[in-house]
Amino acid sequence: MLNFAEIGLSMLNPFLLESVVVIVSFLSALALMFVLEGIMPFSSPERWKRLLCKIVEKEDVVLRIAGFISMLVGVTLLTVVHQFAE
Repeated sequence: MLNFAEIGLSMLNPFLLESVVVIVSFLSALALMFVLEGIMPFSSPERWKRLLCKIVEKEDVVLRIAGFISMLVGVTLLTVVHQFAE
């Protein structure tokens, strides 16, 4: 197993270094998603339950549209952030 503290990231093969960066970025995004998803049930469980009950009652097409819009907003935000980061 690689111990990055001992060998230093700068000594890694460029491909391996890029892979490590991608994995760390993915895991960071996943962790942030869990934090954001947990805010509402932690802060207001009763309101969260009511919201889930309302969501379950919605038609599939409404949920698909909401999911699609959410994905579009996410992709747009990622694109804008990466444009400014370059």
